[in-house]
Amino acid sequence: MSSQFQGIKGTRRMTRTAQRADVTIHSAFTDVELHDWLRWAEENGSSFPKATADAGFIADLKHYNLLRPVLLELKKEWPRPA
Repeated sequence: MSSQFQGIKGTRRMTRTAQRADVTIHSAFTDVELHDWLRWAEENGSSFPKATADAGFIADLKHYNLLRPVLLELKKEWPRPA
């Protein structure tokens, strides 16, 4: 996705290309990629992954989508045991 901006009367707005980008909205309960890990981290993780997983479950959609990249990184650092 191109993040080009155009100035219009002193304001900035995204070009049509960026505005049409498909953005998937997730929640901790519907996020197929993270849900199992979040449950595991909430129950078995050390203090930081556990607190972050808790935050994921209580976050509204807007804030969950802000947390999601962090949660994906935490999942890599603290993988769920097989």
